Amino acid sequence: MDNRKIQNSGIGLSKKLARGDLSQTDYAELLKAWTKAEDELGVSLSCGFSEKSFDLDASEEFVRERIFPFLDKTGLILSGGDLQTMFEISVEGRDYLFSYREWGAYMAEWMTERNYPGGPWDYLNFYMSCYVTAKIPDYDQYLSNLHELLEKKKKLQQSGPQDPAR
Repeated sequence: MDNRKIQNSGIGLSKKLARGDLSQTDYAELLKAWTKAEDELGVSLSCGFSEKSFDLDASEEFVRERIFPFLDKTGLILSGGDLQTMFEISVEGRDYLFSYREWGAYMAEWMTERNYPGGPWDYLNFYMSCYVTAKIPDYDQYLSNLHELLEKKKKLQQSGPQDPAR
């Protein structure tokens, strides 16, 4: 068993998100847990970008107090490049933008503190997808499923409460 794989990590929801055979029921369960984590912590992740302006001054203390608990709950793993080009992270409705290097450093710090297998971790491991994939073999599958999950969340938010398995 490759302990570097996300599906073997046991961290948050990521373990299930990294599998290649997710059913609609799996997505529904993940969506429910993901939404619960977002609601409890006031942190959300979405696909794409809004027209809103971004806050660029997230201090290390802020990231540790607000974003690290979200990472703990969800097991979110993202490269800086993926966060900046494909996703948007918000805290209490305020959008935050991180440089590739800055986000990579936070991810490395978080992974190291949680003793995620495959370390030692450095900002460069999370700079871009190709660097993450070199250390975490199932990252691409995870990223694809994460994107699908967040698209389902977006559709539900736009259409109102329904069965998330759809």
